Amino acid sequence: MQWISKLLPKDGTTNIDGMIIDQYNNTLLRVDKTKTGECHVPQGIQFIHEKAFVNCISLSNIYLPDSVLQIQDYAFKGCTGLMSINVPPKVHYLHKGMLENCIKLQELYVQCLTPPVCLNYMTNNLFSDSDMLLYMNHFRTKFQEGDSCFAGVNKSQCVLYIPKGTYELYSQSETWRQFKIIRQN
Repeated sequence: MQWISKLLPKDGTTNIDGMIIDQYNNTLLRVDKTKTGECHVPQGIQFIHEKAFVNCISLSNIYLPDSVLQIQDYAFKGCTGLMSINVPPKVHYLHKGMLENCIKLQELYVQCLTPPVCLNYMTNNLFSDSDMLLYMNHFRTKFQEGDSCFAGVNKSQCVLYIPKGTYELYSQSETWRQFKIIRQN
């Protein structure tokens, strides 16, 4: 059972089972590095902050709720024990280094009907989708799609699960077609 306690009354953050949530209850700021096994991020979280899970080496599975809209730079970097994670359906952009050095990743469940864009370069600000699109169009040369999100992930062995009927879209993407095993759910 999850326990809930206030960290410091003045900062307004909340600790839910080793996950530090911001005062607005919509951003996961960081996760206790000693957390082990499975991690179920609470429903209602919209943003996974930059480096929120960095070096959580004992986590094996991370479950993100459908409410997640954005996953910031290096969010899961160095989660060397991570074997399975999902990308919720409303995530349109994957930020640099998102799963960097997740060397044991075996299953990646992407629930998006349109393949998310993996950005090699990003700012640390939280953008709405419309702001992101405007920013990308304005600075087109600064933003490039690439595979920096998955540096260190074995794309020959990690199974990519995608929604049924989306294989053609994913196989046309430079980023996603690097995964050698693609299965439709």
